[in-house]
Amino acid sequence: LTAEHLFDEWIVPMASPKLFGRRRKPKSNELGDWPLIGESDDDNARWRRWFAQFGGTPPRRYAASFTEAELLHRAAAEGIGIVLGRMILAKPLIDNGSLVVLTQQRMPAGYSHYLVYPQRSAQHPPLLAFRQWLHPEIRKYLSAERGKKTKPI
Repeated sequence: LTAEHLFDEWIVPMASPKLFGRRRKPKSNELGDWPLIGESDDDNARWRRWFAQFGGTPPRRYAASFTEAELLHRAAAEGIGIVLGRMILAKPLIDNGSLVVLTQQRMPAGYSHYLVYPQRSAQHPPLLAFRQWLHPEIRKYLSAERGKKTKPI
C-alpha cells in the first residue's frame, strides 16, 4: 500500500457565539470556569493536556460528555458548552457561524489524514484525477488555516 500524508489535525477550544451573550469570550486559562464538553472515551485527557499546556484548572464536572466528534461539535453549536474541537471536522460549523474558535492557541489532535491506495493503482486514471483535485484543495485549506493566525504549540 501507498500512504501519502496529507495533513495533521489540530484541536482548539470552540463554542457557539450564543453561549457568551454579551460577555467576552474566555481566555485559555479561564476555560475551566465555563461549561466544558468532555470526551468520555478518553477520560477528558485532551482537556487535561490543554490545561497543563495553557494554564487554568479543569472543572470538577463537565456540562456533557460524548464519544463521537460530531456529537461534541453539535453540542457546542447548540450552546451547551465549550469543546476542544477538531478543526477539519468542525469547519462547516465554523464557516456557517455556528461555532467560533476561542483562542489562537492549538494542540495536535493526534490524528493525521492520508490518502491510501494499492501501489498497483498508482497510475489508475480515476485515482490520478482524484489526487489532482485533492492536493490543491488541501493546500487551499491549509493556507486558509495559516491565514487565521492560529499558532501551533
